[in-house]
Amino acid sequence: MTVVSWLDERFGVVEAVEGELQHRVPNYATAAYRYLGGVAFILIAVEFVTGFLLGIYYVPDGAGNPAPAYASVGFIQHTAYLGWLVRGVHFWGANLLLVVALLHMTFVFWNGGYRAPREVNWMIGVLVFFVIVLFSFTGSLLPWDANAYLARAREISIISGTGVLPEGVTGFIKNIVQGGPIVGPGTLLRFFMAHVFLLPAVMTFLLFLHFRLARGQGPRARPIPGFPITSGPTRSWPWLSSSGLVCSPWPGSRFFSRDRPPTPVRRSTLGRSGTSWRSSSSPSWVPLS
Repeated sequence: MTVVSWLDERFGVVEAVEGELQHRVPNYATAAYRYLGGVAFILIAVEFVTGFLLGIYYVPDGAGNPAPAYASVGFIQHTAYLGWLVRGVHFWGANLLLVVALLHMTFVFWNGGYRAPREVNWMIGVLVFFVIVLFSFTGSLLPWDANAYLARAREISIISGTGVLPEGVTGFIKNIVQGGPIVGPGTLLRFFMAHVFLLPAVMTFLLFLHFRLARGQGPRARPIPGFPITSGPTRSWPWLSSSGLVCSPWPGSRFFSRDRPPTPVRRSTLGRSGTSWRSSSSPSWVPLS
């Protein structure tokens, strides 16, 4: 407790945790599809943990016959204690992560989460999905079996633009990705370094930015039919229509109706100061009827 108190005095950890636990969430944000982002984050955490456990026994060496990389995967699968389970969770978790991340992006796009002021966060989310695809691309070569070797050779040929770009450009891209003119031990080492060190660092940084922006901007409300949102919502009042009608979907708010969808109300000359309402010249809102 002394250590915790010492850290809390300098970083405010307890206050930050209590603030997150007591943070109020609008009613519309409790829909099932709103949790897909959290599910994707949990799957990423599972992938990091299982990947670390697999890395304890994996040997990133593709030279020789059989190669140490192939032999180490066989050892993990058949000899290491619960190695088959850890590898299976890592494999199927990666496939499920692609599906969940794609569904999360689909629902965010459907709700207009790419619009201002969330366009930067949307672009960061697209980069996160691109990194997830790169995780799948680099990790699938690590077993170093025939299927991984032939599939990655075909995909590298596609990435290099074979048949589309000039031959000199194609050869340059292949040499950068493969570490040589053909897929070999150098390719395996490059993919291993990207999969284990480079991509996790990039993913951690992007997720930090993604969560900070999402936490600061709040969840995006779905527009009311007939009242399209044309300007960027704020954290407290996300419902703003082009006709000047507004309402609040926040539970506990005097503008909120739990029994029916939020009813638009007309703009008034009320303002808010702290927790008390007063008259002012700034535009605001009136209670629901």
